Amino acid sequence: MNHINQRATTNATAVEPEKTPFQGPKPKPRPNLNATSRAYSETEAKILQGFLVSGEKPIAKREDVIELYNRMVTLLRALNESLTEKNDARTKTERTHLDSRFDRIDGAVNSMEGALRIELAPLLGQIVEEKLQHHTKATTKKSRSMLGRISLIAVGLAAGVFLSDTILSEAQNVTAIIQGFIVNNF
Repeated sequence: MNHINQRATTNATAVEPEKTPFQGPKPKPRPNLNATSRAYSETEAKILQGFLVSGEKPIAKREDVIELYNRMVTLLRALNESLTEKNDARTKTERTHLDSRFDRIDGAVNSMEGALRIELAPLLGQIVEEKLQHHTKATTKKSRSMLGRISLIAVGLAAGVFLSDTILSEAQNVTAIIQGFIVNNF
């Protein structure tokens, strides 16, 4: 393991850029939380290349790196396909479950509607008929009493027109009697 670290440091120092004089601690760049992957700068890529493929005894040959890259791409594609298949299967089972729940709800609503049509419709019809009969009875009683009141008023008016002189003299006699009674007793 130690000889690998020595080779890595010798390869890395061979490619490093020129050093500038020390100017104090540099602030660390803030990581971008929205970035999905981190890209390497050119300097970092050259250093990484120096570690891997250059120098007297490179850690890996260029062909090895290409083969490793191809294997990684193959594995990532297989992972993506398997995750997609699992997601599709889970979506299918969830859809089947939701369809069965909707079918049960639809059956419950249909049975409730049937029960309402069978039991509630006759009950509502009976209630409406009773209220209409009660209303017609009350209307006929009200119309008879109203007719009696109107006819009584009409008879009173007719008597007032034809017998106005007699009613007027009798009204004066009754008024005099009432006045005499009030004066004598109070």
